Amino acid sequence: MALSYTTLRAETWWNREVEPPALDWLADNLCTHFGRPRTAAGIKGDNRHLNGSHRSQEWLKNSRYCTNRTYTVQSGLSAEQARWCVGLDFNPGSTDLMLTICKRLDRAVRAGQIEEVTEWYGNTDGDSRVDGYNNIRDAVATSDSSHLWHLHVSISRRHANDMGVMRRILAILTGAGPVAESTTPSPSEDDDMELLNIDLPSGFGFNETGQRIPGGPLVFRRLPDLGSPGNTIPWGTGFLTLTYDAFGADGPLTVRYRVAVKVGGVWTVRIVDVPHGVAAVAWSPEGSQLPVGCAAVSIGRVRMTADEVPGDVVAGAAIEIGRRA
Repeated sequence: MALSYTTLRAETWWNREVEPPALDWLADNLCTHFGRPRTAAGIKGDNRHLNGSHRSQEWLKNSRYCTNRTYTVQSGLSAEQARWCVGLDFNPGSTDLMLTICKRLDRAVRAGQIEEVTEWYGNTDGDSRVDGYNNIRDAVATSDSSHLWHLHVSISRRHANDMGVMRRILAILTGAGPVAESTTPSPSEDDDMELLNIDLPSGFGFNETGQRIPGGPLVFRRLPDLGSPGNTIPWGTGFLTLTYDAFGADGPLTVRYRVAVKVGGVWTVRIVDVPHGVAAVAWSPEGSQLPVGCAAVSIGRVRMTADEVPGDVVAGAAIEIGRRA
């Protein structure tokens, strides 16, 4: 449940947040170029955004209502930079245009043309999986389903008022020329969820019989309370997906991971096979929803056969925590 604006505005930090003029210029020009109303682009988050780039770093560090004090936080900022909201959401108004601008941004980010973009989420191929890229970790990333129809871009906090950066982003998204695609209106944008991206180990934590390999890598993450009675933090629910990419001919077609979740002090285990290049639902019962009261997750790679070698594998987990429409 979202906090009221009265509650949030009672704190100084909410009122001190600033939309950097250069980032606001980018939002204005995206809407103008693509023939969209100015409400199709947003920077400062609403009352459901309680972490991440739609909040200022000053708010993240000081507000009692912040739900993640490390996500999108950077060191060495000036006092002015710490007040900036640095996330941009843009609803292009049509599926075709959404795919076009996301492909343009994805190519530019991966090519190193716009290092000032720290992450982006959207859709490049029209399927039901959100595409994206974490430019800090150089890893594929994903987010909640609202990003199938609106683009989210996070800017480095120290570059969010750099006009040179904004002009480059505008040129990338527009193709440096007119766009002929139609712009049929679509629903207004939804809120982002907190996204916890985890780089998974390529080494084996468990053997082919499921037994723990001594010293084998294992990832463990504690989670905020997901809806248990008495919870005072406005979390909604959580979702967990796994992704895997291989580099080189020796990469396997599928990798296997052991995923365990802790609820009420009890661990429940599932074995999840993750095909190359496909997001795998890691937890149900409803879609990939984590159970209420889930306090922690552990993930380790399982050796599928006795002679399997790790290979050149890059795998990741995306844990979305918050509110999904």
